[in-house]
Amino acid sequence: MTVDLRGTVVTAAARKPPAAGYLVQASLVVEQRLAEGDGKETLRLATGGSARVGDDGAWAIRIDVEGDGSPVGSVDLTVSAPDGTTVLTRTLAAEQIAKPIPLKVAAVEVPAFEPAALPATGERPLLAGRVVDEAGRETPAHLAVAIWATTRGDDGDLRPVAVTETQPGGFFTALWPAEAFRRAEGRVNGLDPVPVRLDADGRLPRDLLLVLDLGELPDDAECSCHEAPPRAPEPADLVRNPAAF
Repeated sequence: MTVDLRGTVVTAAARKPPAAGYLVQASLVVEQRLAEGDGKETLRLATGGSARVGDDGAWAIRIDVEGDGSPVGSVDLTVSAPDGTTVLTRTLAAEQIAKPIPLKVAAVEVPAFEPAALPATGERPLLAGRVVDEAGRETPAHLAVAIWATTRGDDGDLRPVAVTETQPGGFFTALWPAEAFRRAEGRVNGLDPVPVRLDADGRLPRDLLLVLDLGELPDDAECSCHEAPPRAPEPADLVRNPAAF
């Protein structure tokens, strides 16, 4: 058995354009006739369906039910706006669904949004970099790396804006701060800071290279006695330094 419901949805503000994208949901009870043995028994089954309103304002719901039978009682219709707001509930007799069902709903105001000024809005951008020894020595893993920056010019106090540690080979990643800065520097394991050249708009580059003298590292710079549990790698880590994971 198939139950077909169809109709149109328009907004109260105007008959055109129609309420495209709205969701129509139907709930009803179907009475099924069971033909087992000599007696005739019936079974009532709650069912339903839903459909989106098309660009022409039309909607159609098809509900497939096993066996023979027909809708009984009432049919509940609910219309929701694209944001999930319920804009109409209506109850019809089962006999009324054989004809097209026109539905008139209240228009939902769509909020306006101003474009965000920050380039990282809605994203999770990464700052990727590498620590390189100026004498060509191997860079140990687990060296603390911090990017310090200020938005107040040469006299402003620097503050850490990205903190991480090196992976094998000196690679590192951290969340990229989207602020515009006036001055920045990289610090590795307490060694002398390395100036960081900012982009034209004052933001940190997404790819950073810190070159410094690692010969001044203490002997226990790569001590594993207090090693933190390994973190899950970012996709960028797997691309740039797959051997570390």
